[in-house]
Amino acid sequence: MLKKVITTTLISAVLLSGLFMSTAWAGSAAVINGKDVSNAIATYKTDSNGNIEKKVVMIPLREAVQYLGYSVSWDGHSVAATVSNDTQEIIVGPQDKAILIYGKQSASIGELDVPTQIMDGHIYIETDFFTKYLGAKLSK
Repeated sequence: MLKKVITTTLISAVLLSGLFMSTAWAGSAAVINGKDVSNAIATYKTDSNGNIEKKVVMIPLREAVQYLGYSVSWDGHSVAATVSNDTQEIIVGPQDKAILIYGKQSASIGELDVPTQIMDGHIYIETDFFTKYLGAKLSK
């Protein structure tokens, strides 16, 4: 129950944070641990004035984490995906920059550069998530 309350609170806070982002859905490529991840998209992190700060490549969450040996589940009630393995659980919400990370003996909040996106029923997340939080090797 506490996880759901924290998740809902963080999702609300991020949605109200005022991050502005423009998106270019041109095909981009991403390779994680040597595997080509299909359907990558490019997006841009912008400041409040609309100036582009950096290009960000996003890929489908489920496909990539399952390739890395994690399981993924969707909770329609809290509107969040849970990525987990034997040692950690990470909760990711749609249109969200904050992620919740639960280890065996600790909990923390991580932050993405750009909010997750939903396209065609799939959550897309920035590739830095995989290197920073899952220890994967990334090639662009």
